[in-house]
Amino acid sequence: MSGDSQRVLRNATQVVETLADSGALTVAEIAEQLHAPRTTIHRLVEGLSNGGYIDQWPGGQFALSGQWLGLADAARKNLPRGDRLDPVLTSIVKRTQLTAFVSVPHRGEMLCVEWLPGSGIDLLNYRPGSILPLRRGAAGRVLAAYEAGAYELEQDQELQAIRARGYAISEGDVTPGIAAVGVPIFAPRGSVYGALSVGGLEGDIIGRIAELADVLVEETARLH
Repeated sequence: MSGDSQRVLRNATQVVETLADSGALTVAEIAEQLHAPRTTIHRLVEGLSNGGYIDQWPGGQFALSGQWLGLADAARKNLPRGDRLDPVLTSIVKRTQLTAFVSVPHRGEMLCVEWLPGSGIDLLNYRPGSILPLRRGAAGRVLAAYEAGAYELEQDQELQAIRARGYAISEGDVTPGIAAVGVPIFAPRGSVYGALSVGGLEGDIIGRIAELADVLVEETARLH
């Protein structure tokens, strides 16, 4: 891939990430957030729109299209033991009363491929089709820890701590007032192909972290 193509792909990814994080925005608002010229953002938005990846709303705002749900569904079907996700998520929600998520690595980021709503659902910004950078949220931190190379892991105490205890915690970095706990999903040969997490109001998470981590670890065993 040429340097120009890589730059366009990187810029388009930033537009998608911005819309995933902030919701519907105008070209001017996207340009402001990315500190980029409006003409550049306009070309990117036009290309993404022509490809069906974003939709234009009344008033000139743009938002991610339903095509991302199709991508999430395709990723879900390709997961090892994907047929067991539904009963596992149902059990987690029943045991914790929190929203449960399955996330997978996707081109250096993370993609939510499935969820089952629990309490506080209207406050959550992460749902099937959402793409976030690694290290965002509990799931992103887990995936970053297990995707990290030896040198990166050696230099990063947070990633070392996640691996040592087997779970990650986040507070308010994806949605204000929302916390999450996440654990890795291991493939039969020991590699990590995803993360299982629960999210909800901080008051429903903090103080239960060890309990929630134990529930998630028990449930991931059913996906092996």
